[in-house]
Amino acid sequence: MSTQQKILLVEDDPDLLRFADVTLRLGGYRVYTATDGLSALSAARKVRPTMMLLDLRLPGLDGWQVLAVMAEDPVLRDLPVIVVTATADAGSRPLTEAAGVTEYLVKPLSADALLAAVERVLSRPRQRVPKRRP
Repeated sequence: MSTQQKILLVEDDPDLLRFADVTLRLGGYRVYTATDGLSALSAARKVRPTMMLLDLRLPGLDGWQVLAVMAEDPVLRDLPVIVVTATADAGSRPLTEAAGVTEYLVKPLSADALLAAVERVLSRPRQRVPKRRP
C-alpha cells in the first residue's frame, strides 16, 4: 500500500498504540497518532487522514463523543472510521453502525486482522457516510 495513505490511530493504551503503529507502518501506511478525543479531532482536521482507527474508551472526549463531533463537521463527517475496542457486547456493534462506523474490530487483534480491515476499508469506493448518531 502506498505511503500516501494516511491513517490517524487514536488509542490511549501505549502497548496497543505501539503495536498498531508498527503494524500499519510495516504495511506501508503513513501513521499519525492521538491518545485522547480532543487531540484526535485536532489531528484529523490538520492531517486530513484517509481513515481513522478509533478506540471508544478514551480520556477526555470518548470515542462516541468524537463520532458525534465528526458528524457535525463538514471536513470530518465522511472520514471512514474503524472502531477498535475491547467492548464486545451485543449492543455496541449496532450502535457503531448507526453512528456511521465503517468497520468494528474487537481487541485483542492480530496484525493480519488489523491490516485486512484497513485494506478492506481503503479498497471501497469513497461514499458519503450516513449521518452519525452516537
